[in-house]
Amino acid sequence: MAFRHPISRLPGALALAAWGALALPFPAGAQVPGWSAMDGHWALTGGVISQQEEDPLHLDGFYATPAHVLQKEGVSGKDCVLEAEMGTAPRSDHVYGWNAVGFAFGIQDARNFYRVHFFPGYPGGELRFEKVVDGLTEITQAAYADFTPSPGEFYTLRLDIQGPALTARLRNGAQGELTLTYTDPAFSGGGVGLSNDAGPGFFRKVRLCEQP
Repeated sequence: MAFRHPISRLPGALALAAWGALALPFPAGAQVPGWSAMDGHWALTGGVISQQEEDPLHLDGFYATPAHVLQKEGVSGKDCVLEAEMGTAPRSDHVYGWNAVGFAFGIQDARNFYRVHFFPGYPGGELRFEKVVDGLTEITQAAYADFTPSPGEFYTLRLDIQGPALTARLRNGAQGELTLTYTDPAFSGGGVGLSNDAGPGFFRKVRLCEQP
């Protein structure tokens, strides 16, 4: 079951090229209004938040930073809902499988947080919960769908946070949904935001704990 939502009526690559040309990059550590960038080069154009930095793939298959994270200012997530449409843009090196988009939550600092994300271009459409401690990432829960998300398309990701119980839903309308649950008694809340591995990634219609 392959469900996809094109960015526009233009072919995906052309739509992303046009959007990228208009986006205004922010240097790492700067702010998109109302947000704080922990890493990456973020932009806000026409209602779309993008992370445009591409990390080179290391020989061991991982990237230098745990993730590019854009934290929402003044919002803490302990019992709330995070939801957005998101996807990845084509990379210049054509290595798509390790580029992931999702939410960071329980943020303490740039090296300690939780995240839930999925991998457009990775066979099987993997959805993961991960815990980052002192910059080291642990996969705590993962599942595969019967579709493979594609770079250049939007998908809806929703995360319900109810105390230590976390439920993620990856979907596109009525065509299909992948649900993944994870419980961590140690989870005590923290900052929330957007997460992008490897890059580039994009987000729209973002609502974090009822905050647009």
